[in-house]
Amino acid sequence: MHFPLPLTAAIATAVTVCAVLAPTCGAGAQESAGAQAPAKAGAARSASEPARFDLASTAKVGEIHITELSGLAWDADEKLLYAISDAGYVFQFRPKLDGDAIVAIEPVRAAALTDSPSGGGKPGKGFNAEGLAVENAANGKSGDSELIISLEGKPPRVMRFSPAGEALGSLPVPSPADDASHYRKKGRGLESVAIHPTYGLITAPESPLLGQPEDKHTLYSDGRQWSFARHSPDSRLKGIEVLPDGKLVVLERNKGGSKKSRVASLRLLDLATCAQGGACDADLLTELPAGPDNFEGMTLIDPKHVLLVSDNSGQVTQDTVFVLITRP
Repeated sequence: MHFPLPLTAAIATAVTVCAVLAPTCGAGAQESAGAQAPAKAGAARSASEPARFDLASTAKVGEIHITELSGLAWDADEKLLYAISDAGYVFQFRPKLDGDAIVAIEPVRAAALTDSPSGGGKPGKGFNAEGLAVENAANGKSGDSELIISLEGKPPRVMRFSPAGEALGSLPVPSPADDASHYRKKGRGLESVAIHPTYGLITAPESPLLGQPEDKHTLYSDGRQWSFARHSPDSRLKGIEVLPDGKLVVLERNKGGSKKSRVASLRLLDLATCAQGGACDADLLTELPAGPDNFEGMTLIDPKHVLLVSDNSGQVTQDTVFVLITRP
């Protein structure tokens, strides 16, 4: 699939969603009781504006706040949207789309990421979850999905989890991204992860590793790596998504001209056309207008729609924003 330029999108009404307290479901898991605030009447929209849905900063599933979302993945078999948070929780949502607009993002369930079946509802130590992919998400089978999550910290880790948040094991981190001493500073760890049909696990740090060119981002898999020029001198690599034809979409966060302004850029990489040694071209697909939202998660809903989510940094004054990028 290739997104022709320019990309177009539509805008949906922002609504407030807050799930009420519900019984637990498994260790540390909580479900929405289904009580949702009604959506407001549809607003006038412009074809140049992205379709968006605002989730209130007070939104919860049970007692778990829906906040600081940093990774996003779509499970086509289960019709579920997964999101992970910096605090180490996994959330499940049911998105409702109407054409190119977002009608609702309904919270379903939340659970702590834990390495213990009786984790007491608290995330495991060091489970600073950043990147997310779902394995077995579109094989036509129900109940076999696994979450693949990159964890920022020392040591850099990629782990397998059940959708209920239980750790199933670790996956090897490709060298040299497996060595914490190669990272430039704290908070620039493994930010994204994807499962490619040819190359398997692909992951990347937020910023170039020590010893790598500072003007290029690098993706790592087992025995291979690919580099491409950063979209801006200080862009941060936030997400990787695999398209049906094996090409990659990467999400970068760029400075937007002021301290609290950011720009999200989506770019296309065709690994099959990269030069010997892994040098790749990255074509700009779309760029969102500068604003306060820090988009860190990305997933492909279907060949026509890419969904982004923002990390609100736990701020009560800032909502979590979902944006739908639509192919014309």
